[in-house]
Amino acid sequence: MNAQTRLFAMLLILVTPIGGATKHDPIPAASACDVLEQALSASKHVTVGKQRKDVERYFERDGGLQFPGATRYSYVECHLLHLDVEFDRTKNAQGAFSPDDTITNVSKLYVEYPAKD
Repeated sequence: MNAQTRLFAMLLILVTPIGGATKHDPIPAASACDVLEQALSASKHVTVGKQRKDVERYFERDGGLQFPGATRYSYVECHLLHLDVEFDRTKNAQGAFSPDDTITNVSKLYVEYPAKD
């Protein structure tokens, strides 16, 4: 079962009443919250001045059309969580997506379906 399916199943369990549960019952903490907390923590490591290789420790390039100067990343543990990162491209880059490109702008973490190739 992939991370997206697990997250969806956990969220479904959280919103489905069990037995005599009412809408006033507190929602128990679940591992979905743990994944969100980990992603938020990881996103704090992605800051202006760091390099592409620092982003790719925690996030991977999302599907679809990507550009070296502005790349959309998804969190490795849950591909519904994304960051948009802009880079200053390295002059001596070996390839389009150089690990030494410098981060110039980072979006906040957001939720969206992954792009498909």
